[in-house]
Amino acid sequence: MKIAAKVSYLGCHYAGFQRQKNKVSVQGELERTLSQLASKEVLIHGAGRTDAGVSALGQVVSFDYPKPIKSLEDFRFHWNMILPEDISVVKVVSVGDDFDARHSCIGKRYRYRFSVEEKHPLENGTLAFLGKRSFDEKSFFDAIRLFEGEHNFQNFTTKDQDIDGFVRKIEPIQFQKENGVYSLVLESNGFMTYQIRFMVGSALKVGFGKIESSIIKTHLDSTARHILPYKAPAEGLILEEVLYGSDLFA
Repeated sequence: MKIAAKVSYLGCHYAGFQRQKNKVSVQGELERTLSQLASKEVLIHGAGRTDAGVSALGQVVSFDYPKPIKSLEDFRFHWNMILPEDISVVKVVSVGDDFDARHSCIGKRYRYRFSVEEKHPLENGTLAFLGKRSFDEKSFFDAIRLFEGEHNFQNFTTKDQDIDGFVRKIEPIQFQKENGVYSLVLESNGFMTYQIRFMVGSALKVGFGKIESSIIKTHLDSTARHILPYKAPAEGLILEEVLYGSDLFA
């Protein structure tokens, strides 16, 4: 039986989503507990790999489950009972054999949250506190908007090569501030390794007055590869939703 599951997790205690030898990962915990339920090894495929420290509200995984499932809701309940407290299965659905969490998706939506004012201890793990300092909000927002549209992002990822030539399309970026916390919503047909953190980190450097926005313009769509080394902290990044052609979990 082929299953797709929407999963949320707090990433601060994990070495990332992907299974890693001798390290605790989200994928490893999901597979460990699934295999416990099935009394047989079960491997999963994730929609993407989140970095160490990155959290998720809507990560999606798919897998073949070797036993009949009478009630998907009961299955979800029992799975959650043996998962760590910082990982939760939000919903499970039955899917066709051709579905793959990664290859069937058409885009992803992330949120990045940060503060340059007071600390927010109750939000540790889902908010990047950057220290109380001078910050030019308009300069930051103007800089982050430079990434909107279709561009070659080879200088904003550590990925060695890409079949699409590092070209991705970023939808208009939503931006808000509430109670001293800045929040960005970034949606694209795909993000590469560290891409969002490099984008946000570069725009933050502009907001802090450390670089000019022309630096971003020079490196965006450049034919020469020179990765900008400004990476925002992982703690502020949250995978909100994986997008498919239809509402998979409706």
